[in-house]
Amino acid sequence: MTTAQTDVTRPRSVSVWKWVGLAFLALPVLVFAMFAVGEGIGGEEGWWGHLIQLVIALALVAGAWFFPKVFGPLLIVVGIVPVVAMLVTSVEGAVVGSSTMIVWLPLALSGVFFTLAGYRHRPTDRPPKAQEERES
Repeated sequence: MTTAQTDVTRPRSVSVWKWVGLAFLALPVLVFAMFAVGEGIGGEEGWWGHLIQLVIALALVAGAWFFPKVFGPLLIVVGIVPVVAMLVTSVEGAVVGSSTMIVWLPLALSGVFFTLAGYRHRPTDRPPKAQEERES
């Protein structure tokens, strides 16, 4: 067997956990995009605030896809902290808005799935164990 044949690697499979985490991240990204475009078309001055949120959310998506062990826990924190802050600072008897839950809790849930992907994914680009033994 030549070295060219042994250097061929199989494509890396993408974990199902990543796809589930990505699905949960779609909701807040779509909400941020909808508000940025809607307020921009409407001529309101606050549209850029939603655009900044959208860019940050997309950066978190890209980071979580490529580095799930680091960005998974970060997404959990980013998703939970605003909800806890809302609960702590809310007036007695006030209910945390559903918009807060729609935007921030999916970030935390996707963080859980990306963290699982980071620790449960086994890369398939290593040669099989039997092939390593035959080459030795």
